[in-house]
Amino acid sequence: MKKFGDPAFQYHVAAARYLGLQLLRLANADLLPLDYEAYGVEVKRYVDELRDGIQLAHPGGLDLAPAEHPAESIARAGRELRGKYENALASPSANLHFYHVNRTLVLTEGTFLLEPGLPNRPWYRHSIFAPGIHNGYRATCLPGVREAIEAGDLEEAKRQLEQLVIQLNDAAAALRHAAFSSEANASSPNLAGATR
Repeated sequence: MKKFGDPAFQYHVAAARYLGLQLLRLANADLLPLDYEAYGVEVKRYVDELRDGIQLAHPGGLDLAPAEHPAESIARAGRELRGKYENALASPSANLHFYHVNRTLVLTEGTFLLEPGLPNRPWYRHSIFAPGIHNGYRATCLPGVREAIEAGDLEEAKRQLEQLVIQLNDAAAALRHAAFSSEANASSPNLAGATR
């Protein structure tokens, strides 16, 4: 680093400042700034990009439609949850417990962890993002499905897609639960897998 990467350590300082600001933002937020509306929209985009790639490489090989609706459900539930609690923040008379909704927001991310990990890489467990198997540290989106398709293993791709759909549905259900209850219960059965 001292010779080639960042001789004056300017990038290190910038990264430390950025991470420090993020930590302060999280520590001081009544409602955590975890935007599941944007998350759902992005997951839907990843599904669309993957579908376009499949149609070029393997026409008719794998139907990704089952993942579209749950991704849209995450976006919708995230929008509803944020709207409800942002309105509550603006109203001092609202009697809502942000601890529970914040806990739900944090634990929802855990629903995307695969218990056995990714195929051939059990140390990576996230089904939405992981370092690519052939591209170093650059992130790959929907890695289980994508990498199985790239390896030509459509049976494994189907298994990964089925698991992804379950996870997306669990995340959407947890967010809906938080949005429609007066006090989001972190022990919701939809979050059971998130605590592993």
